[in-house]
Amino acid sequence: MLTHDDILSFWDNLANYAGFFHRQLHTLSYLQDHSTFLLSTILHISARHATKQEISGVDLISVVLERHILVNLWPRILMTNCRSVQICQAVMLWATYLPEPRPGEDDLGWSLFGHASEQVDRFSILHGLLTLV
Repeated sequence: MLTHDDILSFWDNLANYAGFFHRQLHTLSYLQDHSTFLLSTILHISARHATKQEISGVDLISVVLERHILVNLWPRILMTNCRSVQICQAVMLWATYLPEPRPGEDDLGWSLFGHASEQVDRFSILHGLLTLV
Protein backbone atom coordinates (compact mmCIF):
# COMPACT_ATOMS: atom_id res chain seq x y z
CA MET A 1 0.00 0.00 0.00
CA LEU A 2 1.08 3.57 -0.67
CA THR A 3 2.26 5.33 2.49
CA HIS A 4 2.60 9.04 3.20
CA ASP A 5 6.40 8.63 3.03
CA ASP A 6 6.05 6.98 -0.40
CA ILE A 7 4.00 9.95 -1.61
CA LEU A 8 6.61 12.39 -0.33
CA SER A 9 9.31 10.36 -2.06
CA PHE A 10 7.32 10.55 -5.32
CA TRP A 11 6.98 14.27 -4.75
CA ASP A 12 10.73 14.76 -4.42
CA ASN A 13 11.38 12.50 -7.41
CA LEU A 14 9.09 14.45 -9.74
CA ALA A 15 9.89 17.90 -8.36
CA ASN A 16 13.50 17.40 -9.40
CA TYR A 17 12.65 17.45 -13.11
CA ALA A 18 9.15 18.86 -13.61
CA GLY A 19 8.47 22.53 -14.17
CA PHE A 20 4.67 22.52 -14.22
CA PHE A 21 4.16 23.03 -10.52
CA HIS A 22 5.79 25.11 -7.83
CA ARG A 23 7.30 22.87 -5.18
CA GLN A 24 6.49 25.20 -2.27
CA LEU A 25 3.01 26.25 -3.44
CA HIS A 26 1.80 22.86 -4.64
CA THR A 27 2.22 20.93 -1.44
CA LEU A 28 0.65 17.55 -0.90
CA SER A 29 -2.00 19.01 1.41
CA TYR A 30 -2.79 21.82 -1.04
CA LEU A 31 -3.40 19.39 -3.89
CA GLN A 32 -5.42 17.02 -1.73
CA ASP A 33 -7.74 19.95 -1.03
CA HIS A 34 -7.74 21.58 -4.50
CA SER A 35 -7.04 19.13 -7.32
CA THR A 36 -7.36 15.37 -7.24
CA PHE A 37 -6.51 15.31 -10.94
CA LEU A 38 -3.19 17.15 -10.57
CA LEU A 39 -2.29 15.09 -7.50
CA SER A 40 -3.11 11.81 -9.26
CA THR A 41 -1.17 12.88 -12.35
CA ILE A 42 1.93 13.82 -10.36
CA LEU A 43 1.83 10.57 -8.40
CA HIS A 44 1.23 8.48 -11.54
CA ILE A 45 4.15 10.01 -13.42
CA SER A 46 6.42 9.74 -10.42
CA ALA A 47 5.45 6.10 -9.94
CA ARG A 48 6.09 5.36 -13.61
CA HIS A 49 9.60 6.83 -13.35
CA ALA A 50 10.52 5.57 -9.90
CA THR A 51 12.55 2.40 -9.48
CA LYS A 52 11.52 -0.63 -7.46
CA GLN A 53 14.43 0.09 -5.13
CA GLU A 54 12.98 3.52 -4.34
CA ILE A 55 9.41 2.34 -3.74
CA SER A 56 8.09 -1.21 -3.51
CA GLY A 57 5.07 -2.00 -5.67
CA VAL A 58 5.72 0.99 -7.91
CA ASP A 59 4.53 -0.80 -11.08
CA LEU A 60 1.12 -1.60 -9.60
CA ILE A 61 0.80 1.91 -8.18
CA SER A 62 1.46 3.40 -11.62
CA VAL A 63 -1.10 1.12 -13.32
CA VAL A 64 -3.79 1.83 -10.71
CA LEU A 65 -3.27 5.59 -10.91
CA GLU A 66 -3.26 5.57 -14.72
CA ARG A 67 -6.54 3.65 -14.73
CA HIS A 68 -8.02 6.06 -12.18
CA ILE A 69 -7.07 9.02 -14.39
CA LEU A 70 -8.32 7.45 -17.63
CA VAL A 71 -11.53 5.90 -16.29
CA ASN A 72 -12.65 8.31 -13.56
CA LEU A 73 -10.99 11.72 -13.54
CA TRP A 74 -10.42 12.61 -17.20
CA PRO A 75 -13.91 11.61 -18.41
CA ARG A 76 -15.51 13.54 -15.52
CA ILE A 77 -13.49 16.65 -16.43
CA LEU A 78 -14.54 16.42 -20.07
CA MET A 79 -18.20 15.60 -19.38
CA THR A 80 -18.71 18.37 -16.82
CA ASN A 81 -16.51 20.88 -18.67
CA CYS A 82 -14.45 21.55 -15.54
CA ARG A 83 -11.87 24.31 -15.83
CA SER A 84 -9.07 25.32 -13.52
CA VAL A 85 -5.42 26.23 -13.61
CA GLN A 86 -4.67 22.94 -11.83
CA ILE A 87 -6.45 20.97 -14.56
CA CYS A 88 -4.34 22.75 -17.19
CA GLN A 89 -1.19 21.96 -15.22
CA ALA A 90 -2.17 18.31 -14.87
CA VAL A 91 -3.02 17.99 -18.56
CA MET A 92 0.30 19.53 -19.65
CA LEU A 93 2.22 17.38 -17.19
CA TRP A 94 0.37 14.24 -18.30
CA ALA A 95 0.95 15.06 -21.99
CA THR A 96 4.65 15.69 -21.43
CA TYR A 97 5.30 12.34 -19.79
CA LEU A 98 3.09 10.09 -21.93
CA PRO A 99 4.92 7.24 -23.63
CA GLU A 100 5.52 7.85 -27.33
CA PRO A 101 2.68 6.38 -29.43
CA ARG A 102 3.32 3.39 -31.63
CA PRO A 103 3.05 3.85 -35.40
CA GLY A 104 -0.61 4.21 -36.40
CA GLU A 105 -1.77 5.20 -32.90
CA ASP A 106 -3.22 8.62 -32.15
CA ASP A 107 -0.88 10.87 -30.20
CA LEU A 108 -2.84 11.58 -27.03
CA GLY A 109 -0.15 14.04 -25.96
CA TRP A 110 -0.97 16.48 -28.75
CA SER A 111 -4.68 16.23 -27.97
CA LEU A 112 -4.00 16.92 -24.31
CA PHE A 113 -1.80 19.94 -25.08
CA GLY A 114 -4.54 21.22 -27.39
CA HIS A 115 -7.08 20.90 -24.59
CA ALA A 116 -4.79 22.72 -22.14
CA SER A 117 -4.08 25.49 -24.66
CA GLU A 118 -7.78 25.98 -25.28
CA GLN A 119 -8.45 26.22 -21.54
CA VAL A 120 -5.63 28.73 -21.03
CA ASP A 121 -7.03 30.79 -23.90
CA ARG A 122 -10.47 30.77 -22.27
CA PHE A 123 -8.95 31.87 -18.96
CA SER A 124 -7.19 34.73 -20.74
CA ILE A 125 -10.40 35.86 -22.45
CA LEU A 126 -12.38 35.59 -19.24
CA HIS A 127 -9.73 37.47 -17.29
CA GLY A 128 -9.67 40.21 -19.95
CA LEU A 129 -13.44 40.61 -19.77
CA LEU A 130 -13.42 40.77 -16.00
CA THR A 131 -10.79 43.49 -15.93
CA LEU A 132 -12.75 45.58 -18.43
CA VAL A 133 -15.91 45.59 -16.32
